[in-house]
Amino acid sequence: MLLQLVYAGVTARTFPAAVFGAYAAAMSTIAIAALFAVSGATKASARSLDEDPHQGRALISASLLIATALMLVVMLLAGPIAMLWGVPQSASMIRWLAFTLPVSAYAGVLLGVLRRRRRITAYNLVTATATVTGIVVGVMAVQSGAAVSLVVMPITVQVVSLVLGVALLQGQAMPALRVSGARREVVFSLRSSTNSALTYVATTVPLVVLARSVGPSALGSWNRATSLTQVPVESATSAWTTIFFSVMRGEREGSRQRNLLWSDMVVASAFVVLPTAGAFLPAVPAAVSLILGPGWSLSGQMAAWLWVSACIVAVNVVLFTALEATDNFPVLWTVQAWRIAALAAAALGVALTGNWLWLGVGMVASALLGLLVTLITAARRDLLQGRRVGRLLTTAFVLALALCLPGLLIAGSGRVITLTACALVAVAYLGCLYAARRRLPALDRLLARD
Repeated sequence: MLLQLVYAGVTARTFPAAVFGAYAAAMSTIAIAALFAVSGATKASARSLDEDPHQGRALISASLLIATALMLVVMLLAGPIAMLWGVPQSASMIRWLAFTLPVSAYAGVLLGVLRRRRRITAYNLVTATATVTGIVVGVMAVQSGAAVSLVVMPITVQVVSLVLGVALLQGQAMPALRVSGARREVVFSLRSSTNSALTYVATTVPLVVLARSVGPSALGSWNRATSLTQVPVESATSAWTTIFFSVMRGEREGSRQRNLLWSDMVVASAFVVLPTAGAFLPAVPAAVSLILGPGWSLSGQMAAWLWVSACIVAVNVVLFTALEATDNFPVLWTVQAWRIAALAAAALGVALTGNWLWLGVGMVASALLGLLVTLITAARRDLLQGRRVGRLLTTAFVLALALCLPGLLIAGSGRVITLTACALVAVAYLGCLYAARRRLPALDRLLARD
């Protein structure tokens, strides 16, 4: 995570915001294609209860076919897509990134196999090595000063992930000649991808509006703010949910144990994430300014909203992962409908006023609405203890607001003082939380699990 911050700082000092606008448009475009080519297949591989090696190899073949088809479509439509964004210079980046779709799909299935077999150490080693290698190669590439060099880092990450995945799984990593054995996993993959696509489209459409209404530079500033807020939070959330995804796939039938486990996961996540995020919130603009350097004040303003949104979503993602692992897609689709409505209103506000602030407010409102609807719907289906979770979540939000106050009081005292004070408050809270874990049964039970 530290290297990611270094990479963000180096690139921000190399290219202007408009270049990051083109990069953001390209990455968002490829991310939507990757949801169908990669995300669903990875989760299908991770959740499968079938240990037949042929089934895994068949899923690799099916994923490669889907990813190759999507790669060709994206490459052909790169020009029109770039024009839709209002950022024509993103077309070349889109074409380069399209080449990674088959590689990403292949690597994603292999990483899913590692997760299914609970080889978490190997999984973490692959992802960490790939990320570090990608950042190092990416830093060297951007020294050329060419805008397209920004895509070197994500391409390298996927290639290294694939190479390491094949090395670990060896013969089981080879594609099968027939894909018939993967029918059930492909169906789950498509359903999961559809759910993920709804989320991503809901967040991407406002970005298109931002680029066209406010300009590529605003989109670039938003991209840099995202890289320092959403991306680190999502990385931490991914590490947490990776551990529990394999646990959740075994909890398919209604049971008191499942009800308790899901409730504990949401409550524990809320008490760890929300107050810590609240304590550090006043320092977010200062941290962004310190990392990115001069000229990125707009990113600092945007980052505060993205930080709040990302941390609320992190709590909800835990429950989302459990629901997805157990095929509760109707609940997820209901939540997505509400989130899409909130983000559509935000996009309309940006289009009518030309002010990015509508998008910041919309992101936070969408995250809160998504969490509320998820909890209500899951409680009605008796998937968790609704009253208990709601009461404790409210307590976590109140704590977050309380811990935010010290930082707000000294926010004008300089970047270093604000950062230090907020960090001390966050660390002190986490220390107290651990010391008092016996008073929070949800956290105590999760820490006691094997």
